[in-house]
Amino acid sequence: MDDDAEKMRERYGNWAQNMTESDAKSMLNDYGEVMEIMKGVLEEAFGEGHSYSIDDGEARLANDGGGLTISGDLDGVASFGATLYSTETSIMLTFYYQLSKLDCEVSEIEDAIQVLEDEDIFDYSDIEPSLEIDVATDDEDETLITCNWHFHCEPMFNGAPSMDNIIEFDNQVNEIINSHKK
Repeated sequence: MDDDAEKMRERYGNWAQNMTESDAKSMLNDYGEVMEIMKGVLEEAFGEGHSYSIDDGEARLANDGGGLTISGDLDGVASFGATLYSTETSIMLTFYYQLSKLDCEVSEIEDAIQVLEDEDIFDYSDIEPSLEIDVATDDEDETLITCNWHFHCEPMFNGAPSMDNIIEFDNQVNEIINSHKK
């Protein structure tokens, strides 16, 4: 990233890194209220007192399936992707865990995390959330576990899991991992 893009990102956020200063100011003047609205939507959905960001977004026309898709970060605990439709909101929360040396096989960690899907951490909706776990190992034998929770809730995040639930899941996974560190 060049110095100008880095300065724009630092000053305005990731969304402005490929804009000129005047374009970013114009965008803020024209659409600045949307930022406050989205901040309120995320705080209403996940709870106040946490840091949220929206890093990307895309709107699709009704003839393309419709919906507003946004992605970002939830207080440094998980990233999220959500598509807001008129009838529901589809959310994917993604958690990343870097594993060091363990006293067991990675599959044991994966199995222990998978058991959390049956617990009631996210038991709040008519449609049960689903958990997908991906395990990858790099050239240096470092292992990365990615946990993707898929949720369907009412429009505008109504019924989405709270940050307390999200943090609880993250803490439980970290407990599992820490109990198997060498």
